Order: sequence, then structure tokens, then C-alpha cells
Amino acid sequence: ALTIQGSGDIGSKIYLQWDTNAYFEKGIWGASGAITASGKSNIVLDGFYNGVIESTNNGSVSLGFGNATYNNGVYFTGCQDFEIKNLTIRNMYQREQSDDSTTCCGSSFNAVNGIEIWGQSSGLSVHNNTIHDGGAGVNIIYPASTVINTLNVFSNTIYHCSAGVQMGSAGNGGTVNDASVYANTIYDGEKWLDPSDDFHAHLIMVWKEGTGNNINRLKIYGNHTYGDWDPGSHVTGHIF
Repeated sequence: ALTIQGSGDIGSKIYLQWDTNAYFEKGIWGASGAITASGKSNIVLDGFYNGVIESTNNGSVSLGFGNATYNNGVYFTGCQDFEIKNLTIRNMYQREQSDDSTTCCGSSFNAVNGIEIWGQSSGLSVHNNTIHDGGAGVNIIYPASTVINTLNVFSNTIYHCSAGVQMGSAGNGGTVNDASVYANTIYDGEKWLDPSDDFHAHLIMVWKEGTGNNINRLKIYGNHTYGDWDPGSHVTGHIF
């Protein structure tokens, strides 16, 4: 795994760019992911032509996998002015629909994400990635008393995930300003529709719990959501 050690500057960003056919591969990456950064700024992850982050041994026991645990592709916390683009992030958790939830990643689809953004993070751009087979494709969590400004999640292709793009907080007093989710293609989340209906099944989900949370000037538009989601049983709405 790779930990980003420093920050760039405005006009002089730090780039991590994949060479042709380069990839990160491991059985499980864990909660911190294949690539992690904490408190850094002006960072660009660029998969270029075909950069890959892959997990090879996390998923349903019935499918032959040896692990069912926390596993993220990219994990950034408290970072500012960063961009994640042109990556394929796959198989953070490969799930069999008939599995009981207790066999999966601590019973939480939030634990096995393609990209997880946590904490007071502003100037975020996640675009032109392909993410499949995980809990959430892009999972953005803002804790209590944090402020997030300017989030853009666009032009990603996400499938075989319980939630395509989600953003939320269970803390108190958090604020998100100017978040946009647009031009994404999200489809076929049926693998996460377990018989007990234990997982969220929303293609785009924005939520808040606790008190004093505010989400201001949210824009969701131009997304294409379709495929096998078993509406009426597990899915409240394609946009929730």
C-alpha cells in the first residue's frame, strides 16, 4: 500500500500517475486502502490509460473467498484540493446475493468501498473512474462539526455496488456546501439485495442524522441509473 507523505501547492500539485498497464493488487487492502492520505492537499491520482486498484480475496465465502472484512481502494481523510480520476477500482468485496449479512464486512456495506473520503475535505473532484463490486462506489462521510466545501463527483461508471455515490453524516453540526453529483452511470446492484434487506440499495444517496447538520446548494443531475435493483422490495429510490 502507498501512503501520501506530503502536500503539493496551488499550481504545483503532486501527481501519482499510473504507467500503462500498472496496477495495485492484493488479497485485501484493509480500511486504509491501497492508497491513503491524511491531512494533505493539492494531490492528483491519475490512472491515465488503464490504471487499476484491485482486491483479489475479499468476498462471500460461498464464492470461495478467504476474507470478509473492511477493505477500501482509496482512503483520504481531512484532505484539501485533490482529484481522483481515470482509475479502475474493482472487487473490494465480491458478494453473493443469497448471503446472510453477517458474513459480510462487519455487516456494513460502508466498510468495503471503491473510494472513501472522510473528514473535513474540500476541493474534491472524483471523475472518470470505473468502480465495481464493493459496498459503495464513492463514500463521503463528514463527521461532527466539520465543514466541507466544493465536492464534484462526475462521469464515473459504477456497478455491482450497494450504493453508487453516497454522502452523509451521523454526527452533529456538520456542513456541506456546493456538492454536485452528475453525469455518472450507475447500474446493477442486485448482488447486495440480500434476503433480509440489511443493506442500503440506493444508486445516489445523501443523508444526515443527528442535529445541526446542513447540506447547502446540492446538485444532482444528468445521471443514468438503471438495471437490476429489484425496486419495490429493497430500493426506496434511485436518488434518495
